Amino acid sequence: MTGKNLPNTVISIHPQCLDMLDLAEVQDPDADTYREMAAKAVRRLASAPRTALPWEDDAAPDSVAVHYICGTVFYEHWWRFSTKTFVDELRTVEERPEFTAHLLIVDSPGGEVFFCHEAAEAIRACVKPVIAVCESMCASAAYWMASAADRIYAVSPFTEVGSIGVMARFLDEREWYRTNGFKEVEIYASGSDLKNKVYRDAVDGRPKEYIRRFLDPMLDTMIADIRTTRTIPDGSDALRGELYYAREAEELGLIDGIRSVEECLQEAQDLGESQKVMNFFNSNL
Repeated sequence: MTGKNLPNTVISIHPQCLDMLDLAEVQDPDADTYREMAAKAVRRLASAPRTALPWEDDAAPDSVAVHYICGTVFYEHWWRFSTKTFVDELRTVEERPEFTAHLLIVDSPGGEVFFCHEAAEAIRACVKPVIAVCESMCASAAYWMASAADRIYAVSPFTEVGSIGVMARFLDEREWYRTNGFKEVEIYASGSDLKNKVYRDAVDGRPKEYIRRFLDPMLDTMIADIRTTRTIPDGSDALRGELYYAREAEELGLIDGIRSVEECLQEAQDLGESQKVMNFFNSNL
């Protein structure tokens, strides 16, 4: 799915970042691709040995695979972060013996909901340890995925975490067309009375059925996935879309603490090495 389709699908994004959906429609030829941004994130860790991107062929033994979840989340996008590609890369790392752990570096307000459930499942299915570390923001769809990691940290007390929830955004241009002399006419076959009805009702100010059939099931799945790995109290505002700085997010159980990216990388390396030793002993018993 491309950026142009995104405003008309179900999204989980921090509301203040909605304009990022519009920006995604216009591709800046000078902007870094996802892989270029991921490469820069790894280069920041150049002083730490044994890190590699999932698609690199020359990863050293006992490396940590660095996955960079940045910007708007898309299901399928050739230029930006893609959950479909991310899941493929998780599975690739799991199969490659030179990798011992995963590090998710997250800096995203969220985005497209589709395939976030599958991405969270893929993270939970990883046998190798998964550590997530959040930079400036880890919200909505991005938090949905990051919460599935074994541990999740923020790099700063002012990292923003949460905004758990889903929404849809529609653009009603009919008034503009009428004002400019256009009249749009839609005609449906006699047996197609329900085609687009839920969408048309939502645009006309009757969103109840759309919310019940399309938004609520997504939210229920999102919260169920998050609560599989995170202990968040019943009735918490955190499950109603609130956004928090890291200290409060930690108190509410959204994250495990505040650590630098380098510290999280070291933890991933330590966990990966410990698991490798345990696997060796278990295989020789």
